[in-house]
Amino acid sequence: MQAAQADLHALRAGEAGTLRIGIFQSAGARVLPELMRRFTEQWPRIEVMLEEHDDEEIADALERGEIDVGFVLLPIGDAPLETFELLHDAYVLVVPVGAPHPHAPSLREIAEHPLVGFRSGRSMEPIEAAFSRVGLEPHWAFRSNDNQTVQGLVAAGFGYAIVPRLAVDEADPRTAILDLGSAVAPRVIAIGRHRDRYASPAARAFIDTALAA
Repeated sequence: MQAAQADLHALRAGEAGTLRIGIFQSAGARVLPELMRRFTEQWPRIEVMLEEHDDEEIADALERGEIDVGFVLLPIGDAPLETFELLHDAYVLVVPVGAPHPHAPSLREIAEHPLVGFRSGRSMEPIEAAFSRVGLEPHWAFRSNDNQTVQGLVAAGFGYAIVPRLAVDEADPRTAILDLGSAVAPRVIAIGRHRDRYASPAARAFIDTALAA
């Protein structure tokens, strides 16, 4: 009975229970590990359930109440979310090692090559907008929402890729990474929750930990 009472007290205090976190692929690979290390040290009795979504799905999952907190890309439109900006993730050009570009080529030069890109998602919008602004329609040789597949095909010489830096394995010796400057607007990564639903102490602490990390 004493153990049960302690568990109920912990639940009321927000020190125990379940926290559902929505992530997309690159945030899960590059941002989440350090965040989880810090959070689980501070909140060891919280069971964290991670759910991976495509980047455009997380705002809807928050709105439907399927997750408590999620990584989102700004802006979020009319979704009833409270968001906290975490970082700007610049786009880079990924080319095979040995490609004849000592520096980043222009969008027009990039469009002369076949491109490998994401199949869908908010992360494609800045890329498509950048080409549209200069009146270009590049040839997409292949599309995949798997970051490793995109980089692997670049390494194999199948095409070039414009991707967010967080989506790139910078240790891959088969590819080179070139900055694009301001040619493509960076994506803005935030963490968010539903603004009209109760936020547990653990959910608020997760957001605070993300901002600190």
